[in-house]
Amino acid sequence: MAKKTRSKQFFSFNNVAYIIIIALIFSPLTFLISNTFVSSPNAVDCYKPYPSKPNVSAEELQAYQDAMHECELQQSTIEDNQETQSFIIISIISLLAILATIVFSNSLSRVVAYGLFFGSALNTIISILRESGSHSFLASIFGTIVFIAVIIFINKELKQ
Repeated sequence: MAKKTRSKQFFSFNNVAYIIIIALIFSPLTFLISNTFVSSPNAVDCYKPYPSKPNVSAEELQAYQDAMHECELQQSTIEDNQETQSFIIISIISLLAILATIVFSNSLSRVVAYGLFFGSALNTIISILRESGSHSFLASIFGTIVFIAVIIFINKELKQ
């Protein structure tokens, strides 16, 4: 009866655990790096005290509402820009990790390559879900490039 050795079993418990550990460390580390380079939004208080004079004119109320609306639009624009910057940084890091696994696939162990791949895929999924409201053309391009790199990696792995 032939014994299976641990080195020939790719999906052994240890290998799967290593892949999960690499992915779970790589993913939050990428978001931490992104947060380092993208400043957090400055909390702007757009809500000023409501005019409470007894005889407030309609023009004063309209000016108050217009000022609040303008402040909210500016704050929203700032937050959208920061979300886009964060998405692009996460996409670049994920893309570099996927490209490294493609280029250095002969020198990396398959466990490390799969860990980086799953971490990059996890980053991309989380950042797409998180940043889906930013409506950025540049973010869409980076997301598409990461998707193409994922397809190339999977295709290369299936051919081996």
